[in-house]
Amino acid sequence: MKALVAATGLAVIMAAPTAIAGVEVGSVNISGDLRMRHQNDDDASRDGDRDRKRIRARVLAEAQATETIEIGIGLASGSSDPVSTNQTIQGFGESKGINLDLAYFKWQADERTSVSGGKFKNNLITVGKSQLQWDSDWRPEGFGANYENGIFFANALYTWLNGDDDQRDPLPEDNVDDVQMGVIQAGVNTEIAGAKVKAGLGYTAANTDGKPCMLSDGCGSNSSAASALLMTDVYANDFNVLELFAEAAVEVADLPLKFWGQYITNTDADPVAAAGNKKLDSGFQVGAQIGSAKKKGTWQGKIYYQELDADATLAALSNSDFAGGGTDNKGIYVGAAYALSDKTSVNLSYFAAEDKNERSGMAAEDYDTLQLDLQLKF
Repeated sequence: MKALVAATGLAVIMAAPTAIAGVEVGSVNISGDLRMRHQNDDDASRDGDRDRKRIRARVLAEAQATETIEIGIGLASGSSDPVSTNQTIQGFGESKGINLDLAYFKWQADERTSVSGGKFKNNLITVGKSQLQWDSDWRPEGFGANYENGIFFANALYTWLNGDDDQRDPLPEDNVDDVQMGVIQAGVNTEIAGAKVKAGLGYTAANTDGKPCMLSDGCGSNSSAASALLMTDVYANDFNVLELFAEAAVEVADLPLKFWGQYITNTDADPVAAAGNKKLDSGFQVGAQIGSAKKKGTWQGKIYYQELDADATLAALSNSDFAGGGTDNKGIYVGAAYALSDKTSVNLSYFAAEDKNERSGMAAEDYDTLQLDLQLKF
């Protein structure tokens, strides 16, 4: 399987067509952004609020290698966290870490079809920029494909969550380290009563059951089990997640207005004893946005509500800001932004959330977060 995927990626590059009009081969584009953030977290599980000053810096070089192949290399601040490139300001002005954020190729097969490989920006559709399943900073590592003909669209992703499968491992399960995930999406773009509508469904399959937890805090808010053989905690479930999503966009008084909804359920989740032998397998988000803070003097407002069970999706990849990150939460988000220029904006975000604590059987705890950002792009 792995050899086939690698061979397919190589064949894609070698077979690429050689002409798309208007593309300048050899051209390089440099872009990036800087974000300064003040963040306040009011977490009921700890004494006192937490205030942090944080910085995020990213730079991306994109080169047109051939008429149809783009190569990108990106660097970002932060740590090895797969869903955050924030760096807290501390250490008397110490130097901050820089990591490989992006390293990919993108082959534009034709006007409708593209194929990506390496470490790239998430190629999956997220209505309303929802982070219910995937945090916006997550960079899949593997291969992705996208197709759209104006009406129908289809997306696919194959990513290694752990691509180091050591066959010398003396354990009976010789694939214990091999963790993979595949995602497919399909849907339609249409117009209904003057509204532009996008709707579709998706399916995610991740072979995590019995595999070692991948987070610094174990499996995070996902269900886990102790493994005497591996001498560590392991995931208690695979994640075979069905997704339904829809988004509608209209214009009201010359302002863009958008509504969206997303529902997911993990068909492989097991009942959890602490939750009354209930399956903690589902999640949803509904939201709306008015305006768009992209040009100088423009503004936007955004609101959404979500509920997310502990085993509805992989906690390691879900929104890192909502209720401190991960799954097993619910609450509301309210945000606003104003564009000071075409490249600079001020953003205010408030998460009035709650750790449900259903997996542990403990009482729910409030987790509120306030973020004030100054964002600059180039």
